Order: sequence, then structure tokens, then C-alpha cells
Amino acid sequence: MEFSRYRNRPDDPRFEGPQCLLARKWAPLLRHAGRRPFAWVDDVMPDGLVRCSRRRPDRLPLPVDPARGLRRHHVDRLLACPPRPAITRS
Repeated sequence: MEFSRYRNRPDDPRFEGPQCLLARKWAPLLRHAGRRPFAWVDDVMPDGLVRCSRRRPDRLPLPVDPARGLRRHHVDRLLACPPRPAITRS
């Protein structure tokens, strides 16, 4: 997935303050995932997006300390409770 040619789209998630500079990375990822469940492991995540994602069963954000990298507890968390499709109400 390419981030360098990011162009803002009206349906992209909104980020506040300095996090808006990260939109060129996060918006294409969220757009690509759509409504499909996904886990997101990264060392830089917008706080607002992590908070919002905690209420969604289809998203599992796993912030990783860049100095320590991916650890066993991250893998255990993914295996114990993977993201699942959100329940849609008709």
C-alpha cells in the first residue's frame, strides 16, 4: 500500500491536532479495511483512533513500543481475542 501520494478524501477519518499529519498513513489503511475485521500493530497510532477502536469488535489496535518491538503478549492478545465482524443491525 502506498502512502506517499495520499490525497484527502471526504470520507476519510478526521484526526485532530498533530495527529492530522498522520492521516496520510492511517486513512488509506482504514479505507482499505472498510468493514472487514483487522488487527493493527504499529508503533505510532493516533490516540483518538485507538480509543474509538476499543468499542469496535472489528478493530484490534495493538500499539507497540518501537524500542522493544512486537512481544509475546501482543501475539497472545491477537490469538486470545482476534477482531471479528461487527454486528450490523437492519
